[in-house]
Amino acid sequence: MSAEFDLSRARRVDLEMVHVDLITRTNSDIDTDAVARMVKEGIDPERLGVLPAYRDSERWIITDGNHRFLAARICGIKHVPVAPLTKEEYDLIAFSKTRTVDLLVQIPDDPKYHNL
Repeated sequence: MSAEFDLSRARRVDLEMVHVDLITRTNSDIDTDAVARMVKEGIDPERLGVLPAYRDSERWIITDGNHRFLAARICGIKHVPVAPLTKEEYDLIAFSKTRTVDLLVQIPDDPKYHNL
């Protein structure tokens, strides 16, 4: 069963590039074998996918993509793409992974970079 994506409900956000040292993971139950497989296969930054994240002051907290994030970090990738969430969206997803937020992520010509 697949859910239909309702474009009228989607909030448009610009992809932002965040330095890996500014990101906090939320999943402490990491499948190290899965991360090792990703590292062995290599991480293509173009295919990493966007990580949904909430910015709390200077830290970004990811709600999904913890395994991909760790693999990218191990592979030496310095910036990962994030889709900025509001606090309400973050809380909704963090409460239960079965809850979703419809975002339409746009890739700007000159994405904003967050560095140390």
